[in-house]
Amino acid sequence: MSNAKERPRTACERCHRFKKKCVPLPTGCERCALSGHLCVLPQHDPSASHQPTHPTSSAFMDQLLKASESSLLELERSDQWDQFGLQFQDEQTTIWNTDPHHRQPACNLNTSKTSPQYLPSPPSSISSYNFCEIEDPDLLPTLLDYEMVYKPMTSNGWNPPIFSSFDGDNFLKTFFQQPPFFRLMQCTMGAFERGSAVPESVSMSYFTRAKKAWIRTLNTKSLYQTHQTVQSLFWVFIFTGWKGQPDVGRPYLVAAIELIKELQLDVDPDDSPWLIPLNLTPRQREDRRRAFWSVYSYAVIENAISSNSNQCFVLPFNANKMKPPSTINDPYPIFVDYPVHHQVKLFEFISSVKQAFCLPPKSMHDILFSKSFTLLHQQWVSLQSEIPTHWFLLSETPDTLTLSDYERFKSQQATLTDAVKSSNFVNNISWLASTCLLYRPILFLSGFKQCHPMYLSKDIQQVISTAINQSLDAAHRILNLLTFFLDPAAEQTLFPYQNSFYGLLEAMIALWYTSCRMNTIWWALLGGGGRRKLEWEKLRPRMLQTIQFLNSTNAKSGGVGENGVIPPLVVCMKAMVREIELYESGVHVSAIDVTEKITLGMKVVSLDGTDDVSMTREPNAFLGLLGMEVAGIKWPGRSEESWRLFWKLNS
Repeated sequence: MSNAKERPRTACERCHRFKKKCVPLPTGCERCALSGHLCVLPQHDPSASHQPTHPTSSAFMDQLLKASESSLLELERSDQWDQFGLQFQDEQTTIWNTDPHHRQPACNLNTSKTSPQYLPSPPSSISSYNFCEIEDPDLLPTLLDYEMVYKPMTSNGWNPPIFSSFDGDNFLKTFFQQPPFFRLMQCTMGAFERGSAVPESVSMSYFTRAKKAWIRTLNTKSLYQTHQTVQSLFWVFIFTGWKGQPDVGRPYLVAAIELIKELQLDVDPDDSPWLIPLNLTPRQREDRRRAFWSVYSYAVIENAISSNSNQCFVLPFNANKMKPPSTINDPYPIFVDYPVHHQVKLFEFISSVKQAFCLPPKSMHDILFSKSFTLLHQQWVSLQSEIPTHWFLLSETPDTLTLSDYERFKSQQATLTDAVKSSNFVNNISWLASTCLLYRPILFLSGFKQCHPMYLSKDIQQVISTAINQSLDAAHRILNLLTFFLDPAAEQTLFPYQNSFYGLLEAMIALWYTSCRMNTIWWALLGGGGRRKLEWEKLRPRMLQTIQFLNSTNAKSGGVGENGVIPPLVVCMKAMVREIELYESGVHVSAIDVTEKITLGMKVVSLDGTDDVSMTREPNAFLGLLGMEVAGIKWPGRSEESWRLFWKLNS
């Protein structure tokens, strides 16, 4: 049998290299035509050529685009599209991450009707999509992707997609024209928010594809980086935070900060003459404004909770050139009306307190009569006067939450959109926590023999008593808010984002210290004949409720073992409860058996295995333990070591 001649290769160079089927066209192949690349035929066969199967390549593209467009039009006219978003109406959707940028629709339309209020008009014609911009199939948009974002963004069609960080309505209407990076990050969030209805692997797959789109964006920087790139980087950071690994997302937030400066997004669009040729509408200008505020606010928050100065973001700009977010109606509200500028000022104040207390003073006297404390207190009073009173959720009495408090809180929250309700919860907790932070060093003096009331003047006694009362009031009010939001009767179905965790830790520290470390004689000096001290039987379930809340939140975020921001906080809180229980049983703190001292740490791991991140670092917190130890547990950090030495030298 004679040897058959080797079959000549007819696939073009690109199809052969990527091992793809090469479909011939008049001037190349289908794949090269769609991606906009020059189709190069095999060099060994000069005579080889793709035989025409269509009159012209442009005619083929016209047929392809018309077919795609007609399929969408048929879908629009069919019952399929009318029922789009209703197929899984009974789908259990888990929406628990509700910071101001969360993706649950912000306004609730007339839910008494039996049909959805925000029906999905078909996306803009796919024929307007520039096929030449995308080559990788992972970056191509599909109708399945559209469904993935439509359901959570509109609550299955019941609400319009209104958010605080971007124009959700425009995003859905131009879904197929959105940049791959931004589009895939919204798909990531959509898959994540559908909870158990969608496997976790789906959201992680979208996340990996989104990072691929980011790499592509970096390689074509001049063409693709816009304010939507900033929004995409912001959402990467939010997603990693929701998964309990904010350190994985920090490089993306850094990139967003750098890009804001490069694109001059820190200048308000109304005061940017270079944008005049673009003829932006008020809605488009607000979208740019929201991109800035989203990134800037979270950079400020991260600086407030970072464990040391090396992890703080260096911001090459401030918000002085940017107007606060405004309301846009077209015809219904397009963005969430959220006072993010007040939130920024609050966390900037917390950062100032953190910076003032990063190192201990020279003596205990300096704690009582510190100039920095006086300036911070003035700033705290000024900030309180700037925030509108209807944002505050304060119970009539600090120690208990009455029925009238429940009704008043519900009435106040009813005036807010759903997206802002939990954000208001976080901000109230953070505001109350700032009180605990401000008075914490003075509060700690109440546990030292040198500060026994019999050795102090009336004025100094009053200073320390005020610090104790202010800390206790704030701590109890924080736990009152948590009780309110977790009570089904309060009809607050949204759960807070991680920014509230650190405020809860501040409340636990104040309650722990006054329960078992403070000299008991101070209770008689606080007013009310010592009635400020709560019985342990009443305080214990409130503290355990806080721990249970953090554990359940960690489970919902997909937290495993000791990884993430929550586990070290829970370990510390459990140690506080254990120490109080021993104290109540008659065991003094000095007699607690500590066989091995533990230094807390936050484990950082990759989410999808593509990030080279695996380490243990200092946990996030507003102020740590300020040098104290709880049942043998120490908070790590150079600042903590300095404070530990200070207390030791002055004890």
